[in-house]
Amino acid sequence: MKIKIVLMFFLLCIFSVPANAANIDEYKKDIYESSGADKLHEFLDEESEEFLKRTGLDGIDTQAILDFSPSALFSAVTGVFREKWKEPARALVSAAGTAIMISVCTAIVPDDEKSKSVVSLAGACFAVSTLFKSVFESVRACASCVEACVGFEKLLIPVLTALLTASGKPASAISYNGASFFISESVSMISESVILPVTGVAAALYLCSGIMPEITFNSVADVIRKAASYILSVSAALFSGTIAIKSVIASSSDSIGAKAVKLVTSTFVPVVGGALGEAFNSFAGSISLFRNTVGIFGIVALGAICIPVLVQTLLWILSMRAASAISEMLGCRCCVMIYNGIAYICSMMNTLLLFCVTVFVISSATVIVVAGG
Repeated sequence: MKIKIVLMFFLLCIFSVPANAANIDEYKKDIYESSGADKLHEFLDEESEEFLKRTGLDGIDTQAILDFSPSALFSAVTGVFREKWKEPARALVSAAGTAIMISVCTAIVPDDEKSKSVVSLAGACFAVSTLFKSVFESVRACASCVEACVGFEKLLIPVLTALLTASGKPASAISYNGASFFISESVSMISESVILPVTGVAAALYLCSGIMPEITFNSVADVIRKAASYILSVSAALFSGTIAIKSVIASSSDSIGAKAVKLVTSTFVPVVGGALGEAFNSFAGSISLFRNTVGIFGIVALGAICIPVLVQTLLWILSMRAASAISEMLGCRCCVMIYNGIAYICSMMNTLLLFCVTVFVISSATVIVVAGG
């Protein structure tokens, strides 16, 4: 009789394995859909999707991440440079032509202060008018990119929170959810209420210094620009430190809880208690692998959103620096101030975008690394 019972139990264990595996696969699929991971792609625009395809990471796939090579990323970034260089190059040619025109006009007008001031004022206004639309569109693209990053991060946070909970790390999930939403709202508030208005004021001061050289606002604009940079640096350090500390503490709590569950199962469930504990660890590990894959995809997607705008802004900075150097060589002081001012404004927007991306990437990476698995 005992032999029959043991045999029946053995057969039951054997034939229940496929059902359990099927249930686990179905549960993982349900988690993928219910967490919202399948909707991350829908948020990305065509340009970001194209960048992801060039890198080979256009889906949430663990194997694609393992096969990723730096050469693919380099090729994708090079492609962005090839697409974005034309407008800054045209602006450089236009700016250089304006500087040459002002230099020639200054040389042929009567040699008196009033005539030269009129030429300088007219040339500065012409320089501003030729570049205003393009520069404004570039700045607006940076502002829109910051909003897109914040929106994508707010979509990614609930996904990683659900996956953290499903992988047996509820404390980390609660900590990450609260800290990340706070950081997202703070980044949005800092960019909209502080950095963008400050950038507008600095841009006006730089342009006024170029149009009216006798009234110099460059020092005030430089102070504003440096203050904005300090605000972003301090904010990035605070946000990164906050989420790192909370993640470490929450991970320790989850580790203690998991060990307690395994101990109770092994102690109070006879015969199969240890097996159940190992099965729980295996299942949690598979969910953790999927969570890390989603987190890495989120980081890459943030890069895909920002890199095209960062490249475009960088090209604008380089073109305006080159135009400023040409203007200085020709002795066109008003153009030097205007082009340097535009370069500073583009630099501020690049700094804001890098701040946004860095904070969000550190937030996701901290969860991937500290949460373990």
